Amino acid sequence: MRKIFFILSYAILSLIAFSYEIIGKSYEENPENLLKTVSIDIDNSGNVYLVDYLSGKIVILDETYKYKDRIMGLNLPSALIIEGNKGYISETGDNRVSIYDFETKIKKSYGSAGMVQGKFNHPGNIYIIGNEIYVVDEENFRIQVFSEKMEYIREIMLPKYNKNHKSVYNNNYGLVELQGKIYVLDIYNKCVYIYSGKKMESKINIPASNVYDLITYSGK
Repeated sequence: MRKIFFILSYAILSLIAFSYEIIGKSYEENPENLLKTVSIDIDNSGNVYLVDYLSGKIVILDETYKYKDRIMGLNLPSALIIEGNKGYISETGDNRVSIYDFETKIKKSYGSAGMVQGKFNHPGNIYIIGNEIYVVDEENFRIQVFSEKMEYIREIMLPKYNKNHKSVYNNNYGLVELQGKIYVLDIYNKCVYIYSGKKMESKINIPASNVYDLITYSGK
């Protein structure tokens, strides 16, 4: 009886392993497959770039939304913004920002875990305003501003939120620039902060049950 039990157990485990192997092969054979898309951008040619947080890749589709290419080897990428032939990517797994050159296919990474300037604790959304790169440094509660070559310029401090909170895609803040002022959306605290330079001018509370509805994609 025990022997039959072990034979059945072995057969079931082998079947499960075989099933996972088939799924894995299917995934490899279909590189356009996505597990958890968290960010999107479009280049000047109309190509669409989808950031897959879990599988650590960016899937590139042409203007007709057909699979074109992919970028692999990213560690929990959470945000992407494209400027010219370069993509600026937040890699939260390594607490760094990477610049990927789409022509040379070379990636350069900047930063590591830490609290001083140029280091990150969960880098999130990235924005380009003028010639400056704004990186939301989520759990250091600040926005770090860099040159296009990722040279540190300054920082904008943000009000803190409860660190036990995990917002959708782990990105709690969004921002937009208008007439020289920076508007920062704080999803957790349900409010908008208005900055002029480093100084917060005002705070607007949002009477909304779902502030995710306020996040919209704005083109360049």
